[in-house]
Amino acid sequence: MGPMLSRAITFILLFSSCSSPILKKKESLKAIPVDQLLAAIQVNGEGRGRLGINDQQYVFSYEATLKENTDWYLSVAIPLHGEELMLLTELKSEYSPSRTRQSFERRIESLLNAQFKGGVSGKEFLLEFRRLMRFLLSAKLNLVRGCAQMGDGYQCLMSGEKYYLTVTEKNIRVSRMLTSHQTLDVVAENLTNSLFMRTNFHLTSPKATHSEEKSFSLELFWK
Repeated sequence: MGPMLSRAITFILLFSSCSSPILKKKESLKAIPVDQLLAAIQVNGEGRGRLGINDQQYVFSYEATLKENTDWYLSVAIPLHGEELMLLTELKSEYSPSRTRQSFERRIESLLNAQFKGGVSGKEFLLEFRRLMRFLLSAKLNLVRGCAQMGDGYQCLMSGEKYYLTVTEKNIRVSRMLTSHQTLDVVAENLTNSLFMRTNFHLTSPKATHSEEKSFSLELFWK
């Protein structure tokens, strides 16, 4: 086991004793209204995280916040690399303003371009990540978002884009198709039966083998 993976396991065990759930412990997720489910997906706060792509893993501490109800900041501190930043500005606007990429964005973009061949580019991923964050923060941003039940889940529309919400007894998943073979997912876990909350972003390929399915991930463990 490598040192980065060992540290990741260590902080997961530590967090299991110091955080609190956002929903009632014995409440079934399937019984919760869709707007409340989406509000339960944590995207603001602080904790420890992990960025993974193929065999590369980076663990970090972080702070995430929505400032002035328009800009979302993710500030991370990576051991031996220092502080880095992701900044999603003017989220009330559908389109991302032109600006210089921040350090954590550049890291993600370069990793995807170098190691995630045959899929969306690093630049395209960051644009899609911004769209997904707009959707998750839409209530705080006062944006119109509509959801209708579809089978066992929901289909939601915002700014002409489709998002699919799947609910199990253990997690909430929001998915957005990027291409015919790639999906950007966010999964909220440990909302009812655990002492900590977790928000995982995955770039997945539905046609890939299980071992390749989650070759890019951004995992956030909340205090």
